Amino acid sequence: MRLEVRAKLHTTIVKIHFSFDMWSGPNRHAYQVVVAHWMDRDGQLHAALLSLHRFEGTHNGFNQADHI
Repeated sequence: MRLEVRAKLHTTIVKIHFSFDMWSGPNRHAYQVVVAHWMDRDGQLHAALLSLHRFEGTHNGFNQADHI
């Protein structure tokens, strides 16, 4: 799936937008997610999960940037 998403991102003719989110699960672990959003040549909107991993440390901008 990774190669398929990569190929789609490389062929888009518009800008790719990214969204980021963090939350704590019921197990008290923090998670960070990165999602890419883009439109294809036919005008279809797409979104793909690029990263979902457990986040450790404080939730300040420096730690979040290191994970991204």
